[in-house]
Amino acid sequence: MLPALQILNADALVEPKSCSTLFAHFVRAESVKRKIIAFSFPAGLCSIVFRCKAEDFHKVSGCQLNGSLADLLVPLADTPATSIAASGCGLSGAVPNLIEMSVRLNGIAYASFRTKLAQSLQTLDISANRLSSIASLPAALRVDLRQNAVPLKVKPYTLQEAVQRGIELWLDGTALQNPEDLQYLVNHVLRLRPEFAKSRWSFACRELVEPTLRVTPHIFMPEEMCACQAGFHGFAADCSPCPSDTYSTET
Repeated sequence: MLPALQILNADALVEPKSCSTLFAHFVRAESVKRKIIAFSFPAGLCSIVFRCKAEDFHKVSGCQLNGSLADLLVPLADTPATSIAASGCGLSGAVPNLIEMSVRLNGIAYASFRTKLAQSLQTLDISANRLSSIASLPAALRVDLRQNAVPLKVKPYTLQEAVQRGIELWLDGTALQNPEDLQYLVNHVLRLRPEFAKSRWSFACRELVEPTLRVTPHIFMPEEMCACQAGFHGFAADCSPCPSDTYSTET
């Protein structure tokens, strides 16, 4: 049983454009009370349990917020949440930089403001959305970007930051928008395992040495990480059986 539970009916309080704007309205109004709050949205669109305690957890996974990730995270900038789960919410846009945010507080403009959320957030699950890019890591332990529905632009220094800080960056099933920008980094800095992993497909791939970076090689960077197996010809992960009376022994 949740202590100090409050049920807030949104119908009479605000006419939201989306779940995310409604969420922002209540977070701003209630986060300072340090209570557990359950949000009830109009027409049963989704429900959110918000807890502002030492072990905060925001869980909106599966709710169709259908807005930008910034719409969800920016209103929480002054909230010391430790974990946010927003998987499969129809979120789009870039992952916002919570460390150097341009904000206006009490009428004063700050060009570079380090938010409470940037200091407290440990894990962020934003998998299975439609995000466009990530330039900085908003969580200290894990950022989950698995199964992004569109190719994701990833800055080289974002991968380096993950390795240097020991942050788990999960990109399983996510394609890159800018693989050419990461070629040198993957081949010479992060490094690939020398051996190809066992595969039942026409191609085999090498994994990244760094265990905190999780990718699907034939989706992430097939040209750098994959090759056709013996008996097949082609390039990277695009392989076909060798023609009759021919055989390829190269991988």
